[in-house]
Formats: sequence, structure tokens, C-alpha cells
Amino acid sequence: MSKGFQSQAGYTQHYKSVHGRSRHRPHQQLPPYHDDELQPPIGAYYTPHPVLDGTPCDVDGNYLPPKTPPPPLPQPVNPQDAQPWHPFTSQGHFELADFLFCREQMSGGNINDLMHIWAALDEKGKPPFNSHSHLYQTIDDISQENSWDCLEMHHVEANNPNAAPWKQSTYQICLHDAGKLVEQQLSNPGLKEFIDYSPQLVFGENHQRAWSNFMTGNWAWNQCNELAKKEENHGAMFVPIILGSDKTVVSVATGNNEYWPLYITTGNVHNSAHCGHGQAVSLLGFLSHLFQTSLGAALETIKPIISTPKVILCADGHYQCAIYGIGPYIADYPEQVLLACIVQGWYGDDNAILCNHDYTKLLMSKFTHQVLWKQYGIVDDILPFTAYLSRANIHELLSPDILHQVIKGTFKDHLVAWALMKVYLPAVADYLPDKMVQAISAFMDFCYIHYHDMIQSFGAPNGLCSSITESKHIQAVKDPWRRTNQYEALYQMLVVNQHLDNLGNFRACYLSKPLVPQGISPQILPIEWNEPNACNDENIEEVKDIQGARVEATVQLAGVPYVNHDEFPNLVAAFVYQQQHPGAVLGASFSYPLILERGYTFDSAIATFHAPSDLSGVGGMQSQRIHATPSWRGGPPRYDCVFVEKDPSLPGFQGLLVAQVILLFSFSYRNMTYSCALVRWFQTIGDKPCQNTGMWMVKPSFDDNGDCVVSVITLDNILRPAHLIGIYGPEPLPRNFTHTDSLTAFSAFYVNRFSGYHAYQLCF
Repeated sequence: MSKGFQSQAGYTQHYKSVHGRSRHRPHQQLPPYHDDELQPPIGAYYTPHPVLDGTPCDVDGNYLPPKTPPPPLPQPVNPQDAQPWHPFTSQGHFELADFLFCREQMSGGNINDLMHIWAALDEKGKPPFNSHSHLYQTIDDISQENSWDCLEMHHVEANNPNAAPWKQSTYQICLHDAGKLVEQQLSNPGLKEFIDYSPQLVFGENHQRAWSNFMTGNWAWNQCNELAKKEENHGAMFVPIILGSDKTVVSVATGNNEYWPLYITTGNVHNSAHCGHGQAVSLLGFLSHLFQTSLGAALETIKPIISTPKVILCADGHYQCAIYGIGPYIADYPEQVLLACIVQGWYGDDNAILCNHDYTKLLMSKFTHQVLWKQYGIVDDILPFTAYLSRANIHELLSPDILHQVIKGTFKDHLVAWALMKVYLPAVADYLPDKMVQAISAFMDFCYIHYHDMIQSFGAPNGLCSSITESKHIQAVKDPWRRTNQYEALYQMLVVNQHLDNLGNFRACYLSKPLVPQGISPQILPIEWNEPNACNDENIEEVKDIQGARVEATVQLAGVPYVNHDEFPNLVAAFVYQQQHPGAVLGASFSYPLILERGYTFDSAIATFHAPSDLSGVGGMQSQRIHATPSWRGGPPRYDCVFVEKDPSLPGFQGLLVAQVILLFSFSYRNMTYSCALVRWFQTIGDKPCQNTGMWMVKPSFDDNGDCVVSVITLDNILRPAHLIGIYGPEPLPRNFTHTDSLTAFSAFYVNRFSGYHAYQLCF
């Protein structure tokens, strides 16, 4: 392979000096995978695709020199559009509309009542909106580009009187313009830092391949190799179109409530933005039972761009010559069967080959319907929608659905409720044969690791799964359906989605804040002040997605401080001494500093870390609460456990420690403020995980006097909350046992690595 570049700027400079820039360049021989004359760079690096490298261009498609700044935004032609918040009168006017319609989902009647109350309180008797109709019309005035097209479709045998009744029926599909949705996503300022403009080969510290986002996978790179054979594609931005659908019955009681939503996103957007949404995943339409024909109609507006590049505006303010390609399709198994036009449950022999459309057409021309069905598992007389698109084969684009086929299919449908999956293994470890426990452990590993070939092809160790569309599905189908009168609800759902799209796009354009560069640790969350001497934790969010760019992990104190200084002076003094004398061995002979200044304790801290596979914002950031309080929600005490960094050079759990937080506090000494935790330590049992469960085990640490080992540590050493599960043993728990006794009743614990993807990545 050619030499990697540690930044996009370095590659651009190299390309300018060596290859030059022009709209149409001579075809370049793709570099080999290894070049003995070039020494690999030190540290991690990546190599963009050498031909389809996403070079910025002007509005006419002419490539720009490196470091050319983005052009100024076009000025509005309509004087009304020059008003910064049009069609709203101010930011507050928009925020109110967004609050009422999106966050509170307030009914029209309640909006009218609120506006009447508002008018009564206003000196001029004028509310922000005259009525709910005025609110809805203002939202509609944001843009007309998100309107819906409703089409009628008929089967090819609709006029045959002997055809089955379903073939004679008329079907309706409702669609957005797929091309406009893709351009909205790629030009969304809120996604500026989460878009790749070319495929990349990424390498780690030891020059090993690494896969993270879609454009780091082999599929996108190979697609660009194919596109590079045409000179007109040189320098273009490759845009993989990712589709997903999820047929849903929202209610059986009211009848006729079966909906088939189709979602669209692009592979350029990072996996964390897919999971965090932020307008990265869009509702494309509602399909009909004429499935393949509906999909063809839905993609009609992007078909030309699959063959010929089109100039589009991107989130960084530059224009790109973009060429599209049909990428993976996210669906559960029944829909995968429907998409591929194959027989459900059919299994081929060892000589079965991967289908392609030419091979399917050949078989259809040679064999009868019965032979195709029984011997080849092919449904006759119909081809997948990809058969009519360039460079697309649905049989290569169906990725295994971890959420439905593996996790829900096994745990929810066969073993236990899905919510219990994360704590299931320790509960049965001492009741089942070792081999069975090991099998369950291996299965759960499989749920978190995913498929080897999918990771390499689509750069998706956690990216391509129906969990991407699951949250969007709630927002686009289930919640809008609940807001209708549930009679002929589809039209009402379309209007709700149109309003949601308008508000979401408006917020992205007008309220997108400058993103924080990676490596900077800002104050992500403001301190939540409560009344003095009270723990008002009723409305505290335990887990929260954090919007914004990826930053280094942080732990910050939260809640109200109150004075508490005399309980542990020696431990605090020892901590300060160690901070001032790194590496010193503490002992009784040392003269510890006397802390005379005031200290404060807190009920909780907020740990913020990068967890793109779990609930997170578009940057993949998530926050979780760490509690240390004598009474949580007015009940028993709660003292959470945490992962503490021991040695970052060691892999996985070997570089970590586990501790229970007894007290969260801060204090000042010689004009230096320290944010700390008093912790009770656990020690690791053995030098490897449990053979049966695959989990590391820990036990409380005691000193020579039989007392718990405690110490003061800085919050900078805490990574995130840890979940410990007692090693129950073969005897049943007492009937009066409660969950609040969990961390005191057992002599040893499993470190639960299945509490989430982030914990799984830490605890291997």
C-alpha cells in the first residue's frame, strides 16, 4: 500500500504536488498494498482512496486547489428569508414551537388552551401563536421540500379477472424525494465533524487494520476501485445509500394499522451519528405490499446519480461531485427473504454459491417454478429491486440483524425477557452444567462481537443493525400514530413527520454550535444545583446521550455541596502528599500536610465517555451518574462502583481496578482545587476471567487488621460506572434479600461486561 498520512491535510498536500488537480485526470494505477521503498509512519494512520478522494469543487464541478476555503452561502432572494429566524419571529419563538410539538407532543386542544392563558397574561393580549393551526402553519412555512408524494400502484396482472384478489387491488405508497433527503443529511451542519468524504484504510499503532465507521470497510473501498475505471469519477465523493425497513402493526384492536416504513441514511455518516440520529437517519416513505416495485419507485430520483456524479453542497460548506451507490439494507429475516426473492427457511447444500442477478435470470430461463423453489430456493417471476440498478446485488448487501435475529430471537423469544439478558449469566452460573454456562457465555460474546466478515466489509463492529432504525422507528411511526385519532391515520402520520423534519432541519441549520475539537475536555454538563441540604434526585437522568463532538472521558461532580471536612483528614492529607510527590511510598514517618481549607461533598458525579454503540449523541458521547449518597430517592443508601484506570498500557481489564465510591468531594489547598472520591477497593481474583462465564471476578480488599482498604483518588482516574453482580453460589437467596444488600452480602463478585457495549470493550 502507499504510505499512509496522519492527517487529511498531509494527504492533500502530497496529492497536489505529485498528481496535480484537474476536473478530468488520467486514470491512475491503484497503489499496491505494500511498498518496500516507503517506511510506514509511526503511530496510527489512515490512507484515503487515491482516486475517489472527495476533492472539493465549485458549484460547476471544477476541482479546487488544496486549502481553498468554502464559498460564502448564497444570499436569500426573498426579503422575508433575510430575517434570521423566518418564519419565526425570534429564537424563543422557534424554541417554543419545538418544545410544544417535538418534546412535549402537546395536543392541539392543549396548545389552544395554553395560548388562551398566555394571552390573558400578556399585557397586549397577544400569544406567540394564535392557535394550534397557526403553530402548524408556521412549521409548514419552514420548507416545502419535506412534502410527501402519494402514488397509486397496481400489479402487472391487475386487469386479469382470473388473478388473485390481492393482484387486482390498488396500493398506495407515500414517499419523500430520496435525493433531497440525502442532500439534507450530507449538508447538515450538525453532522459536520461526523462525515467521511472518501473511503479510508485505517491502521492502528502496530500497523494492523482497524475498522470503525462504514467508510473504513472493504466494501466502500472496492466500490471506489470499480468507479475509478471511469475518468469522470476521479476526485468524486462516493456516497453509499443505506436503506432499512421494519414492517409494523401498531394496533390490532382498531384494524388496518399495518405500516411499512422505509428509512434512508448514508455510509459517509459515522456510526455514532447513526445511533444518535440528529437527522442522520430519515424516513423515506411508507411502502406497499408490492414491495420490490415500491422500492424501485422510492429510489427513482437517485438512479441517475448512481451512474453520473452530481454536484452537492456538504456540511463543511464545500461542494462535492458525488456519485451514489446502493449499500447495505437493514432488515429482519422475514424482510431479508422478501428482499432477496428467496424461499424462507430454505438451505442449500455445500455447493451452493452466492446468488447474483445474472445467475438468477439464467436459472429462471432453464427451470420450472417447482424446481426453482425446491432445489434453488428462488421465487419465480420476480427479481430484487437491485437487479435494475448499477453495481448493486442485494445478496451481497444483506447484513445479519443482531438485534432481532440473535438477541431478541434467542433471549426474548426463547429464554428470558430481553431486559434480563445483561444479568442472566451470573444468575444461572451455579445452577447449570459448566458446558451450558460456557455456551451461553460464548453466545453473549457473539452478540457483542458481531460478524467478522460484516466488520471487514462494512466497517461495522456495531454499526449495521436494526438498532439503527429502531429509535427512528419509534419517532417516525409509533409516536406519530399515537398522536392521531387512529382512523385512517397514515395521512395524519405523514403530516406529523413533515413537521418533525422541518423543525429538525431548522434546528440543525440555525442552532448548530461549533463542535469541540477532539482531545479538548469542556464542561459538557452544567452543575445541577439543588436546594441546600437536600438531594432532589427525582428528575435526575441516570443515562443520557450527549450532543456534540467526541471528547476525552471526564468525570465531574454534580449536585449541591455541603461542608464536611473532619471525617477523613489523614486520607486527604495522604492524597495531597502523593499528588505533590508522585511515586512516593506512604508511611507513618512522613509529615503529611495539614489541610486547613474548606471541603465539600457531593451526592453524585457525572461520567462522560465515548460509547457510540450505546445510547449516545451524534458524537458517540454518553453520560452516566455515579451516586454516593446515604439516601437515594428517599430510600436506602446507594454507593456505586466504578472502573479506575491502573495502567493504560495493559489490555482490557488488566489495566483497570474496581472500587466502590463511598464519598464524592472537593477541597482546596494552596490555591489548588481537587475533585476526589473516597473509595473502597476490590482486588482481582486470579489473572484471567472465569472459565465458564468469561467474566472477571473481584473481592473486597482488606488490610492486616481485617478492615476494608480505602483511599482517596482523583476523579481523573475514574473511567465510568461499573456493574458488579454477586457470585451467588448454589444455594438460593433468602426471601427477605433485597437489591440494596447486593454489594455487602457476597464475598466475591462478577464484573459484568455485558451491561453495555462500552463496558464490554473495557472488560475483555
